[in-house]
Amino acid sequence: MNAARLMSDCGQGRLRVDFLPDLTFQELERRVIEATQRNPQARMAAVLPEELPVRLRRYLVRAAGIGVARSAAVLEREERRHLIHAVKAHELTVNGTLGWDRAEVTRGGVALEEVQSRTMESRIVPGLYLIGEVLDVDGPIGGLNFQAAFATGYLAGEAAGRRQAGR
Repeated sequence: MNAARLMSDCGQGRLRVDFLPDLTFQELERRVIEATQRNPQARMAAVLPEELPVRLRRYLVRAAGIGVARSAAVLEREERRHLIHAVKAHELTVNGTLGWDRAEVTRGGVALEEVQSRTMESRIVPGLYLIGEVLDVDGPIGGLNFQAAFATGYLAGEAAGRRQAGR
């Protein structure tokens, strides 16, 4: 569901973020335990993987209800699990948008070489249509990104409709 519509209908939305998607809960927990064993006097943020920026590590420690000044050696198992959960399934409340006048787009995405330009169908996964910000397309602020999203959406919709109709 569109986040702006969700907030319009419900007043707010929830967003769940995995800050280290390449690690399982168990792998992250093992790394935290190993870091604690190597340096028991380390502060809590220091035992989280360095892939996370320091300020984010400190924030996640606080979000888990743990004091940032505590040493890792005194962390109890349940507290460690709260910390891992804060990293792997951090929940944020989304209260609103800044509206169309302040809307921004992302950069990066699926390489255009992987998409059929006339239909927006994936060359890798037939039947999958890719549009808008999912694609590696962006331009300066001023509506060009919206136009790309609308145009690719139209192409994909038309092609998907033809595919569904068997044409």
